[in-house]
Amino acid sequence: MQRVKADSGGAVTMGPGTLYGSIDRMIAAGLVARSDTRDPRRVYYELTALGQAALRAETDRLSALAAVARRQLRST
Repeated sequence: MQRVKADSGGAVTMGPGTLYGSIDRMIAAGLVARSDTRDPRRVYYELTALGQAALRAETDRLSALAAVARRQLRST
């Protein structure tokens, strides 16, 4: 939750219900899996190969949308 807030420059705050609900959905979809435990007091997760492919596809999609928006701004 702190990492999400820091990574977004404070623009996104996430409570535990939202975070763990999202993780559970990503696990069910095969996008994320529990990682080997480095610290017995914490649970770590990692992207699966499917998750990495989905992340790449989503970043490509968002980049394409941003390019359209930049073109629109230049034409006005």
